[in-house]
Amino acid sequence: MSLAAKIHKPSRLLTKIGSMLLLVSALQAACHCAWALGKTETGGSTTTLHGGISALAGACAGAGITIEASTLPTSITKVRLGSPAAYAGLQDGDKLLQGNLNSNNMQLLIERAGKRYGITLRYTPDDLVAGHRNKANNLRLSAEATKSSDWKQLKNYDIALMIDASGSMQSPVDRNGQTKWQWCLEQIYAFGKEAQTLGNGPFEFCTFDLSHNLKAACTADQARQLMLATRPTGGTDLSTPLAEIINDRLSARLPRPFIIVIVSDGMPNGGIPVEQVIIEASKRLRSASELKILFLQIGDEPAGKVLANYLDNDLTMEGAPFDIVSSINSDNLLQLGLRRGLIAALNQSSVAAATPNPEIEAELARVRAELARLRAGK
Repeated sequence: MSLAAKIHKPSRLLTKIGSMLLLVSALQAACHCAWALGKTETGGSTTTLHGGISALAGACAGAGITIEASTLPTSITKVRLGSPAAYAGLQDGDKLLQGNLNSNNMQLLIERAGKRYGITLRYTPDDLVAGHRNKANNLRLSAEATKSSDWKQLKNYDIALMIDASGSMQSPVDRNGQTKWQWCLEQIYAFGKEAQTLGNGPFEFCTFDLSHNLKAACTADQARQLMLATRPTGGTDLSTPLAEIINDRLSARLPRPFIIVIVSDGMPNGGIPVEQVIIEASKRLRSASELKILFLQIGDEPAGKVLANYLDNDLTMEGAPFDIVSSINSDNLLQLGLRRGLIAALNQSSVAAATPNPEIEAELARVRAELARLRAGK
């Protein structure tokens, strides 16, 4: 994204909060609807829905669910995006086995991939706002739905992971004393295991300090062993391995687009400036969709923030024909985790080169000067 477009980036957090509030209201209304349409008996605290239920389709529609038939068990054929059902983690293809109506909620028994889950949709306002008391299964289903959706997108790409192995990665990243390196090890292992079952399998993997170790087809176990055998030390040369990975890839001209994910905490102090590598790579592309470089910052090093923002926002002003870089900051990465952070960066919008503007040029000159100062260690 260009410098001129910085101020137009929406707050993802505010967007998410607003969406959640809308969903809470929709959920309340949907559950009221489900109760009104689905209750077939009176005089008891619980009504179990099974067999032929003529009102079931209407109740489900109110919650954003389209079902195959009004007879239980049945399949969920469509979950409307942004609906209470989607927020609860329900997916197309889930099997609806049973529904129970209690005094203040609707409980659904869902089957997915041979496993059964109980989903509670409350309709009492204070229960909705006060923390979703029975949310454990909802969250688990939601996490599984998110994972499935993420990998459906990631299967369209070949992926390279580059992990900073310089000495600063030994510093703690949270209050519990976990280091940046340990966090990366856990996240990469989990990511690799998911890639084996949900993605395209092995991925390209590189650790780098002032030297680098590159493995072309790496499994989760191999990446873990490599990281366990590596002790972060020394400085950082990102440009050399990044150029090697890009050159190998563009020379091969493989069919799938390519994502390079870089997890780093600071300013490289070895090799040529990394922006030179990225600008030259951009000039070799036929379209922006061929290559994406995602900078995921870990830690709060000010120099790392300056570099990530520059690479993300300003390279089209420096001669890059395509905006191929996106980034997220450390707070977001630690909250989201590697896979979700990668997806968040990947889905950021790109912007074409901005028309030259004296104010933008002045700001860009200031950023260049700041980068030069930081690289000189002043």
